[in-house]
Amino acid sequence: ISIILLCLIAGTILFAFYPRSADPHGGGIASTEVAEDRGGAIARGQAPSLAFSALANPLFNAGISGSTWWFRLRLEPSRGSRQGADRYIAVGNPNIDEIDAFFPDGSVVSRGLANGPKRPLTRDWTIPVPAGVNANDEIYIRVRTSNVVRVPFRAFDADGIIAVAFGDALVFGTFLGIMVA
Repeated sequence: ISIILLCLIAGTILFAFYPRSADPHGGGIASTEVAEDRGGAIARGQAPSLAFSALANPLFNAGISGSTWWFRLRLEPSRGSRQGADRYIAVGNPNIDEIDAFFPDGSVVSRGLANGPKRPLTRDWTIPVPAGVNANDEIYIRVRTSNVVRVPFRAFDADGIIAVAFGDALVFGTFLGIMVA
């Protein structure tokens, strides 16, 4: 029994830190900026007036925080034959309570534990990007959570999302298969 428990713990740790490859299917995140909203009262229309700070990479980690966090993203342009393809922003933390994405065309997409399905299908919350969003457009994302504020952003096209989901399912399935055997 101790060997099985040890394998279970080791597999869980390996799965949690299983590395992901870069986006194989088009543009990623060109720039990411962050601003803290300590009271959580800032509305979408007021977000551009916040004091945003540039992030060196699209991973933000504030630890445990009672603040609401605003992110301003710009996507890289689509490349090659994938221009105009469906694109998604992936937020790689399945424990976030609320994620609201505000796009230049006025559309809003909400995800998170408080806004819909209890868990994403993969380790990411995926946010569809409207077709008219260009590389110069600013996308505002508001994150509220009672958990650790660790927010990694990535961008994918539809094929990239499928590839990531397949890779996650393959690793998890292999792990479960070993545990059952």
